[in-house]
Amino acid sequence: MSPADPHKESGTSQLEGVGRQTMKRKISRMSEEEIGKSFPIDNRVSGWFFRVDEISAGTYLAEGRDLWGREVSSNGPDPDRVLEQCIAAARSIIEEDI
Repeated sequence: MSPADPHKESGTSQLEGVGRQTMKRKISRMSEEEIGKSFPIDNRVSGWFFRVDEISAGTYLAEGRDLWGREVSSNGPDPDRVLEQCIAAARSIIEEDI
């Protein structure tokens, strides 16, 4: 870095924070009871809750949410298939965390 580099003067690196996200607010963990009221399907993926609704004739929306508020969704004509797609997406998120 050159002496005129403002990052050097402040004691920070130009790469600091690259690829990272800074949380703007604290995220509170929801209780299983609280989330279960809106997402009644559980025991499919640990810490995740799901629901399936018919949003128009023959079209279903499956949604999932974990205790930290992360969400997945899928829609289509088969309610079982859209639920399975949501479950797969939730598992994928869990694998990314490992």
